[in-house]
Amino acid sequence: MTPPDATSEERASSRAVDRGRLVPRAVVEAFIDCFGGTVLREVDALFTDVGFSLDSSAEERAAQDGRGQRRSRAAGYVATADLAVPRDADQLLQAMALALADWEREEGDNEWGQLKRLRRNLDRAGFSWDGSSLSRRVGTVPVPFALRLAEVEDVGREVDRILGSVEWDPADAITAARALVETACKTVLEELGIEIDERDDLPSLYKKTALSLKVDVTQYDIVYRQILQGLTGTVNGLAGLRNKLGDAHGPRPRAVRPQPRHARMAAGAAMTVATFLIETLEERRAASAP
Repeated sequence: MTPPDATSEERASSRAVDRGRLVPRAVVEAFIDCFGGTVLREVDALFTDVGFSLDSSAEERAAQDGRGQRRSRAAGYVATADLAVPRDADQLLQAMALALADWEREEGDNEWGQLKRLRRNLDRAGFSWDGSSLSRRVGTVPVPFALRLAEVEDVGREVDRILGSVEWDPADAITAARALVETACKTVLEELGIEIDERDDLPSLYKKTALSLKVDVTQYDIVYRQILQGLTGTVNGLAGLRNKLGDAHGPRPRAVRPQPRHARMAAGAAMTVATFLIETLEERRAASAP
């Protein structure tokens, strides 16, 4: 995690490195640092048992940086994981959980600084450790929506990005929430064969999508109109929130720093809109099937 006294440039650099990663760099570095007292054969066994291969060049680079033999070996295994890919991230979390269980048994009553740092960074990054397994605190956003949207390839990538950053990088989660609705709109329009104008802003893109699906506020009477107007307002709000609190345009002087609660609000709103669009598309598709 970026130190609290870091400059704004250092914080921006740290966010740029972590953007798109489902396991933050601070967690990975803290994990590797815990291997100082682990014998090499146990390092090899831990990673190979969960399916990792070894990147010898990455191990050598870590050794040249002065990490020591055991930590360098761990770094060589971790380097083979693409932490923007859910499968690789889950594989690393599996290895981390196995190691944590072993280290905690060995720790006893001793204060082990590296292990405390790892637990602290995991908590900050939105992971829960129950003594035997690690899990993301996905309950902070609507899980049924997240699971449903994850089935749609392009949309699912934005969902993964939100879930991976809502706790530890709220600004990126807010930017991803806006991108989720945009991606859902484009997915619908492409499926319907409607041309997409890349100059359209999010409200315009949503309007075109809603009209195409026949769920625009102007197409219904007062009962449904109130609900659909709420969705339109949500989309407009997401566009504005992303401009104010997201990270797409870079930090501004005296800018408001978003908190996880802001990110959860944006994530919940975006997933509600995106799910409605995708499910409406699928309903229209099923109705027109022979």
